[in-house]
Amino acid sequence: MQAETDILELSWGQLGIAFIALSATGILFGFKALKMPRRKGTYVPPDDVVIAQKKPIGIELVEGEKYAWCACGRSNKQPFCDGSHKGTGITPVVFVADISGLASLCGCKRSDNAPFCNGRHNDL
Repeated sequence: MQAETDILELSWGQLGIAFIALSATGILFGFKALKMPRRKGTYVPPDDVVIAQKKPIGIELVEGEKYAWCACGRSNKQPFCDGSHKGTGITPVVFVADISGLASLCGCKRSDNAPFCNGRHNDL
């Protein structure tokens, strides 16, 4: 039994068009990435921020759901706000989950990427 193999034969013009199409797609994705928000600077927490814990808090988030992450460290419902920040001048970080799944939220309250952990607890 003999197997036949088809060979795709393209002209130089067809290859050029395919290359241009793929390049244009890459450029469009590059422009999209440039428009994404950037995090700037280093976060310096206020003096009265309490370290809730020196490791991230693993929590299951639901896509599209709104959350209020405790930024003061005083909440009894960590990592979420319970209103314990009243009178401190510190407000919770309100965010909507982009995707459903397990997330590592900052427990030390010093992340540059709040509410998500970026490893700053390792410096404490």
